[in-house]
Amino acid sequence: MKLNHYRILLLSLGLVTVCFSYSLAQDEKQAAIQALKRLATVYKSSMNLSFNAAFYYADEKQPHEILDSLQGKFKISGNNYWYALANTEIISDGQFAVILYKEDSLMYLTRSSAATQSINPVALIDSFLVHNTNLNLHSRTNNGQQMITIDFPANGPYKSIVYTINPKTGFVVQMRSIVKSDQLLDPGVRAAGGSSPGYAIVDVVLNNYKVNEPGSNIFSMSNYFKKEGKEYVTVAPYNTYKIFLGSPDL
Repeated sequence: MKLNHYRILLLSLGLVTVCFSYSLAQDEKQAAIQALKRLATVYKSSMNLSFNAAFYYADEKQPHEILDSLQGKFKISGNNYWYALANTEIISDGQFAVILYKEDSLMYLTRSSAATQSINPVALIDSFLVHNTNLNLHSRTNNGQQMITIDFPANGPYKSIVYTINPKTGFVVQMRSIVKSDQLLDPGVRAAGGSSPGYAIVDVVLNNYKVNEPGSNIFSMSNYFKKEGKEYVTVAPYNTYKIFLGSPDL
């Protein structure tokens, strides 16, 4: 099975919700909603936050058999974010977003937008809550850890997402998503009829959190490209990369 690691990230790592302007205010949901609000505040207020993430993929019917895994590193500071996953790096400073495909020596440059902000692991879960008002949210404590569960309507791409939060630090230490297996496949595989029935489990383990970590210069776009006249060109150590513009108004 050819898994798309990038899709595993996008479909699994929704750390916190950024906006609760819509109503999910039934009484039984209040504890979970308040917990997610606190979670959002913790991540948004932690400047130069860094952490590691390990991803594990399994079939829902055989949850103890790991089919694939990968490691990632993240840095977040306000609306700025950087992460490295396998041979891909993604950086955004709120104005521009850069994706580095190292295997292909390709730099994808676009303006930061709602679409690229959805790549930000701090913002992903918001889109789920906006587009799914018929959600069930639960909050409980297990072995001293707070667990927030989001159950999705039947037959959708997701069954559930469970966040495990360290109450002392306020950070997520583990997340489990149950998602349709074909959502994690490379688009070419799905188009060729390689879709798998059923659901998959994606576990994300987060650790090594550090706040006010040095190296915030990593968000500076001058590390990746410069503009010469009307042209964007890459700079060292990416000067051998081909640059591809993803926004027509650049």
